[in-house]
Amino acid sequence: MTRALIIVDTQVDFVEGGRLAVDGGREAATAITRYLAAESGRYVAIAATKDWHTPDTHNHFPATADDPIDIANGIWPVHCMAGTAGSEFTPELRLPDGTPTFLKGQTDASYTGFDGILAADTPWGESGTLLGDWLAVRGITAVDVVGIAYDVCVAATAISAANAGLAATVIRPLTAAIGGEVTTAAEADMAAAGVTICNTTPGDVSDDLDPVALAAQVNPLHVVSVAVMLRESDGELVHVELGIDPGNGNIRTEYLYGDDGRVDLRGLRDAVVMTADADYLADGRVEYVWVRPTDGALMR
Repeated sequence: MTRALIIVDTQVDFVEGGRLAVDGGREAATAITRYLAAESGRYVAIAATKDWHTPDTHNHFPATADDPIDIANGIWPVHCMAGTAGSEFTPELRLPDGTPTFLKGQTDASYTGFDGILAADTPWGESGTLLGDWLAVRGITAVDVVGIAYDVCVAATAISAANAGLAATVIRPLTAAIGGEVTTAAEADMAAAGVTICNTTPGDVSDDLDPVALAAQVNPLHVVSVAVMLRESDGELVHVELGIDPGNGNIRTEYLYGDDGRVDLRGLRDAVVMTADADYLADGRVEYVWVRPTDGALMR
């Protein structure tokens, strides 16, 4: 699949301290920045959207501004007014140079990024290239969607992508949600549209994933490399890496260097990938296991 990343509405007004703040917004923006630094190579294209309202935006802002009843009915406090500080990307988000921005919500309440118009065409978003067309020109067949809010504009964007025939995935740890019934409803809508919700981040190396559980998820014939971290009985940390040819399962061997000299790791495939059995290396113990499938994702 030819994959793109869509970063939705990660703006000042949607993070803590903003006009329509979502708890966890700054944390999500920071996580997206880290993800971009580590995993941007997974994507053929990366795009960002902005909520971009003007005084002509209809049926979105009430005269009663912050009335909870209005908010419950999808009428929001004034936010992300075009050209204001609140409409800017939050500083925690650092996009790669040249990332295109698509502006949405200029005249009507707009939740999906697929309504977004390329800012480079017309800086105020009056007309221009739509996000869906921009993706199509690049041959994109799959999108990962992240940003704010998980259960509003992220969900709407992912649903639009799925409806357009793209394989759509929301990376949940790279979002911030309103929560409660809003989340429940959004997840039901995404499921109905065929959107995949991924509760782990591609490339994640969190400490709570058991190597045995990981091994059970991965077919060795679809693995191109495995990195194993072991600690010898004397406490020395050593690094082992081996590769598996996804065509025939042959192991491409590298060696571990420790106090006992070079150790041949041929045959370690069964010990680690299949069972994560540290006994294969006598008194060494597995610290953690990284598995890199053929799609380039790094899982632990």
